[in-house]
Amino acid sequence: MTSASLSLPVERIPAAPARTPRRSSAFSAAPTGALVVLGTWLVSRNGGYDGADWNAVGLVAIALLGGGILALGSTWTRPVRAILLVYAAFCAWSYASVAWAAVPDSAWQAANRATLYGLVLALVTGRRWGRREAAGMAAVLVVGVTCLAVGVLLRPGDAPGVFIGGRLSAPTGYQNANAELWLIALWPALALASAVPRRSIGRPLWMAVATLLAEVSLLSQSRGAILAMLACGAAFVLLSRPWGRALSGLATVAGACALAWGHLSAARAARSGGDLAGAFSGARLAIVLSCLGVAALVLAGDALAPAAAGLLRRLRPRPAVAPGARRPRRRRALGLVSAAVMVVVIAGHPVGWAQARWHDFKDSGYSRVDSGSTRLAGGLGSNRYDFYRVAIDEWLAHPVVGIGADNFREPYLAARRSPEAPRYPHSLPLAVLSELGLVGAVLFAGFLGLTGRGLVGPVRRGPPVALGACLGFASWVVHASVDWLWEFPGLGVLAFVLLGIALGSHRRGGRPRVRAARPRPVVVAGAVLLGAAVVAAFAVQLLTQRAIAAGERASAAHPVAAMADFERAASLDSAAGDSLVSEAILASRLGRPAVALDALRRAIVRVPGDWFAHFELGVVDAGQADRSGALAELGRAHRLDPGQPTITATAALVAAGRQLSPGAIGRQLTAPINRRLSATGG
Repeated sequence: MTSASLSLPVERIPAAPARTPRRSSAFSAAPTGALVVLGTWLVSRNGGYDGADWNAVGLVAIALLGGGILALGSTWTRPVRAILLVYAAFCAWSYASVAWAAVPDSAWQAANRATLYGLVLALVTGRRWGRREAAGMAAVLVVGVTCLAVGVLLRPGDAPGVFIGGRLSAPTGYQNANAELWLIALWPALALASAVPRRSIGRPLWMAVATLLAEVSLLSQSRGAILAMLACGAAFVLLSRPWGRALSGLATVAGACALAWGHLSAARAARSGGDLAGAFSGARLAIVLSCLGVAALVLAGDALAPAAAGLLRRLRPRPAVAPGARRPRRRRALGLVSAAVMVVVIAGHPVGWAQARWHDFKDSGYSRVDSGSTRLAGGLGSNRYDFYRVAIDEWLAHPVVGIGADNFREPYLAARRSPEAPRYPHSLPLAVLSELGLVGAVLFAGFLGLTGRGLVGPVRRGPPVALGACLGFASWVVHASVDWLWEFPGLGVLAFVLLGIALGSHRRGGRPRVRAARPRPVVVAGAVLLGAAVVAAFAVQLLTQRAIAAGERASAAHPVAAMADFERAASLDSAAGDSLVSEAILASRLGRPAVALDALRRAIVRVPGDWFAHFELGVVDAGQADRSGALAELGRAHRLDPGQPTITATAALVAAGRQLSPGAIGRQLTAPINRRLSATGG
């Protein structure tokens, strides 16, 4: 046998695929990490509600998305591309609603906010997430939110500054949004704890973090957060693999919360600053002890689990034949039946219980909310029934196109039966339906439907953290269905980051499929033009909001400079009227009625349905001894907001020829909101 016959056909052996360097994977994940940091920063600044903050983040997101596509390309799968396309159509329809909205500026800002969420989703789904990468990014988000929670708890002596009405409000400024913030990170934390191998130090740490997040959420005593927690908790147990481990982890956290509930709810009953500080200290101590106890329990359980399993095998050996595939389904069905029986036992007759709760929600208002020992034990009443009634009426009046994005306030003031003046319907589905009509509702429902379909694969076959990320987004959506959390961009950015991670997670052991397709020149040109239009939309709003913020800061010490800032904001955004009203108020204070009249008339031309602009114009006319003009403007203001008592009282003073006091009028207008937002005093 010659040496030639021993030679191998090396030319037929395929070359091993080149491994992707770790740094390239980390580099491609850097834009998502930047979004997590920006979302956490927004949350720390009153939930990102200030338009100047989140419009700036929108411009950064555009830069990150464009730079990421140019530098790294994108790996959007076909389902993800469909999701992004439908959501882009929803954003385009929101921008189109500016044309028929009564307050165009509000519709513009709402469209920008929705587009910000779409940019986040496009950026995060632009790469495929493996098991380690998805877990690492979810861990970064959870750690960032946990640091915010620890920062709130470590503010000694500042209990009145972080509680409103005995409910934790920091850092978002709104108690219900505050409660949901921690829940967004709770489910990824539980998923990380379930994914860590037993007898690993990471498992008790993640369980302690989950306990911290759950108990800090309870400090806000949000009923919507409890609803989201129950819904997502059931989904977490039913969809986890193995479900028993998920159930034990969730039960451990729930048990810790139950044991600490007395201290977590004590702040609600505080009647003075000293009582509130003491209750806050007790809650902090209970949270620390709960986290330590859960960590110790998990460590002990993991250490004893092998011995306990061996003992059970000896006492009850396994059958020779493997159990059928239907046994897990039977166990879950038995669990669901047991849960239903418990609900019936606790609540009594389900039909009677539902009727009583509906009557409570519809008719009691806030009269029974504070009747219980805690807010969660009180009635279900609020003014949301009235909000929903007006939202449905507006949709029936404008079924196809709606009234325009974020244009709920003016119609509600004209038809309200409550003393509140909300800007939003406090329900995401009703907001979309009433403000964007059937067209917007179909587009948004299509987005949610395609998203649910796209999440089936990652949740079933993807990394364990995909389920936690999915539930973090789902918790926000469920809670937003009964509240106005969509309008807090800090929460929205974090929730959409988690949704992107879940959608981009590929199956275990699989490799991401990269689609290297060169886009057509027409597509590139269209994308550039669309990107330029979106940049202009965000940039104009950013400059406008910054000018308004500068005017508000300077209004007390430098009113003339503040007037210039408000005038600049009005020139930047030709659809806005609020800045002109602010300018008119300062001009009246400085004794410049001509400037005030001009600004108010321009504001009314831009937003004819703004009752406050008509009211201020009536006050200025009364100061100029124009009684008939003042009464006419006050009458228009009353028709736009018949439930505002200050309008009636001011009109009575003008009709009687009495002198108006702008300071007294301002205090009367702000008294209700000051009472609602006042901290517990000493």
